[in-house]
Amino acid sequence: MVKAGWLLALVAVVTAGFSLWALLRTALNQRTGTSLNQAREHWQQALLERGIRPYLRRHLPEALTP
Repeated sequence: MVKAGWLLALVAVVTAGFSLWALLRTALNQRTGTSLNQAREHWQQALLERGIRPYLRRHLPEALTP
């Protein structure tokens, strides 16, 4: 039973180390930030087109009627 615990701890440490290495590698590869800015612009455009405009089109005419 103790052997299984040590094996599980070893697997957890190796997995955590690999995850941290992959995260660091990804951060270094995308250091310029251009993909982040582009993703932010796409997200804002989608939010405007699919969230804000449809909401305003549904509710604005109701608010303007006396």
